[in-house]
Amino acid sequence: MPQAAVHLPPEMEPRRVVVRWLDSSGRVLAEKSSELQEMVEPWTELRQPRIWYWTTITGVDEGLASDLALSVMGKGNALLGKLRGQL
Repeated sequence: MPQAAVHLPPEMEPRRVVVRWLDSSGRVLAEKSSELQEMVEPWTELRQPRIWYWTTITGVDEGLASDLALSVMGKGNALLGKLRGQL
């Protein structure tokens, strides 16, 4: 029998992502922010479903080879996590 997904406490739920495109010196070339949508994994069998967050970022003219800095923001713009790297 499928189990219910486990949700994070409201203060820890990711709400928004900020993506920055950086040059080799770390200078910000472009920045976009977008709200996150929650999706509960469908079709789990005998395990708890995972919760995924997704968004769409459009309108950036920077190349995919640029460094990216990703910040995940929660309630009240609290920083929940950061990631930096290349696609």
